[in-house]
Amino acid sequence: MREQSFWPYGITPKWKVRMIRAFCATCEQEGVSPYVVVRNTSQCRVPMRFRSQEMITFDISREATGSFQLTEEAMSFQARFGEENRIESLYFPLHCVLALFPENQQSRLMAFRSIPSRQPSRPVSQAQTEEPKKKIVRLK
Repeated sequence: MREQSFWPYGITPKWKVRMIRAFCATCEQEGVSPYVVVRNTSQCRVPMRFRSQEMITFDISREATGSFQLTEEAMSFQARFGEENRIESLYFPLHCVLALFPENQQSRLMAFRSIPSRQPSRPVSQAQTEEPKKKIVRLK
C-alpha cells in the first residue's frame, strides 16, 4: 500500500511525525525545550485568548506538556496557561505544524511546508492554472 503524501509537497505524515519525534529527542538530549509553531485554523483547538492569532508558538517539552500525543493526523497535549495556571487541552491537525525550533535558538528552525487552508470553492479551469505564455522580445 502506497503512503499518501502531503499534497503537493511530498512529505508524508509518517515522515513528518518521525522528524518531529527526532527533533524533540535531540532537544531533550541537549537540555533545551522544543517549540512548535502552529498555523491557527478553525480545525485547531487552542485557548480562547489565542484564537485570533494566525500563528502560535508552544513549548512542547515534557515539563511543559501533559498527555502529549503525536499521530499521523494530529498533535495534542495539555498545558498550563495564564496566571491561574489553568490546564487547557490543545489540538491541531498535523498539517498545521509549520516549524520547530529549540529554546532560544531560532536560527536552528526546522520548517515544514503546509497544505493551503482552503481548497478553491469552485473548479479551477485549465486556463486559470496554465502559466502565462512568455513573449520573447529581441532588442536591436
